[in-house]
Amino acid sequence: MAAALLDGMGRRPEVDLAVVAHATPDLDCRLSVVTYLADALPGQPTTFTITDCGDAPVHTLLRVVGAHARRHGARRALALLFDQATLPYDTGRNLAGDAAVALLLDDADGGGEVGLSDVLDVPPEGVPSVLDAFLANLPPSATVVAGPGLAGVVDPGHPGRVVRVRPGFPATGGVTAALRAGADDIVLLDHELGRRELRVCRLRWGG
Repeated sequence: MAAALLDGMGRRPEVDLAVVAHATPDLDCRLSVVTYLADALPGQPTTFTITDCGDAPVHTLLRVVGAHARRHGARRALALLFDQATLPYDTGRNLAGDAAVALLLDDADGGGEVGLSDVLDVPPEGVPSVLDAFLANLPPSATVVAGPGLAGVVDPGHPGRVVRVRPGFPATGGVTAALRAGADDIVLLDHELGRRELRVCRLRWGG
């Protein structure tokens, strides 16, 4: 899947950082994605993987990319997200299929922003009030992308557009829905009951 993503981008991007996140482990550690990227991408960028971080790895991935860029001065980053359902063993996850998404993050324009806030230890009964307080401060132009953990929670009457993410794609679903929405100001939201975590991520594209 990683090779297909890079082939779809045409020319292999020159980046300072490449980060992989997935909800299920690589099929074969001898053919891991980061090992492949180390050879496939020009310039030998820093590469690493994020895994075992719950059902919303995109939030952790964006936080890590942002922190690494600020600390080490990375100007371009490639973020790859994978949902791999075709495995010869049971992972305990109910994935709807194989899916992959690539994000090329570049600060050349200086107009974009990635902000992340993980609100921990929020029980289901506390989610509506926390979300209400957060959504009240959003401009009407913002598009809210609500993950499966928020089914029936986010008020569709929010002045901005609300996009629902279908279950089965914990790594790629939110980003795919956000990109299809075609908005410049996007908020990714999801709640994981098992970890009692409410995750909030705001993306504002430059331009």
